[in-house]
Amino acid sequence: MKPRRLVMTAFGPYAREQVLDFDQLPAGALFLVHGPTGSGKTSMLDAICFALYGESSGTERDGASLRSHYAPDDLETEVRLDFDLGTRRYRVERRPKQVRAKKVGEGTTTVQPKAELTRLDADGDPQELLASGDAKVTKAVEELLQLAGAQFRQVVVLPQGRFRRLLTASSGEREEILERLFQTRQYRALEDALKARAGALRDEVKARMQREQALADTLARQVGLPEDEPRTVAALRGAWKALDVQLAEAKADAQQAVKRAEAADKARERAEAHVALFAEAAQAAKAKATLDAAVAEVDAQRAALAAGRRAAPLAARLEGAETSAREAAEATTALEALALQLPTAQAELQAAETAHAATQSDEARAALEAARAQVTTLEALGPEVEALRTAAQQVESTAREQAAARTGHDTAAQAV
Repeated sequence: MKPRRLVMTAFGPYAREQVLDFDQLPAGALFLVHGPTGSGKTSMLDAICFALYGESSGTERDGASLRSHYAPDDLETEVRLDFDLGTRRYRVERRPKQVRAKKVGEGTTTVQPKAELTRLDADGDPQELLASGDAKVTKAVEELLQLAGAQFRQVVVLPQGRFRRLLTASSGEREEILERLFQTRQYRALEDALKARAGALRDEVKARMQREQALADTLARQVGLPEDEPRTVAALRGAWKALDVQLAEAKADAQQAVKRAEAADKARERAEAHVALFAEAAQAAKAKATLDAAVAEVDAQRAALAAGRRAAPLAARLEGAETSAREAAEATTALEALALQLPTAQAELQAAETAHAATQSDEARAALEAARAQVTTLEALGPEVEALRTAAQQVESTAREQAAARTGHDTAAQAV
């Protein structure tokens, strides 16, 4: 950063506007700011620091205390700094919080702080407003310079009076002055933090060593290391290798046991499969017996059905036989009635013959002839009556056979 122009108004010892034009100095020249005490040398550094960061160069005074006591009441305190950064030029303006006379009327008024950061063109005219507001301008300046206010004072500005105090102070005071001058408190804090960290690491290492010793003792007991043998890494490694061998053997035995268990499981599965097959075979045999019984019953029913079907044509004949049997029975009854009339007719014939022999009348002869004709008719019916009896017996036998056939037919039909 290179300052180009500094304007101070009612600032520090400067009651009016004071302009410092650094462009009048030769390029790359060194210059000395000198003068009696109180002439305003430090105020120049304060003005630069205040314009950039809103603080004085020594941090003892804030912006409000930098107003000149000699300035008129109606003149506001203001600092404006033009500076170059690389190939670009910037202007930063600040006004601290202050009390001034009212422009209209009597009395005073409090003016709030104001700050602006502007980029200038090559001729020094405003080109772009980059930030406005006290905090925003400070943040923008820190981003431009890559330095905070404390860092700027430590690296760029050496506050007045600190060097003289450094020369005349004791070693303890000199350390304190240098610490404040170069702001090494953060390094002291870093040192303290490193010491604390080192102590914590030592404690951690100690605790870890204790844990390792306890672990070594535990391992020694587990691996059977004798009490008089030191708990060294080599001894533990040897014992551990022996345990590894035992572990490998145990793993091999376990694998064999697993294989045997798997084989037993497979054999059990095969046995269960055979048992299941036997059960299925028993169920199949039982089902077969049931089916055989059903087949026999079906065969019987089929035979009955066939018999019924064969008996079906006889039904009509049975009905005809029954009709014939009824007619034969009726005829037999009639013939039997006529047969019962035969003795009567014979007696009447004998009586008629006797009467004819006695009387020899025409009426007697007619009655005798009629009786003889009736007896002849009745006697002629005798063989026919016997034939009818025989036929009736045959009809009854055939009816009984046909009735049995019909019963079988009905039974077979119901079974089907």
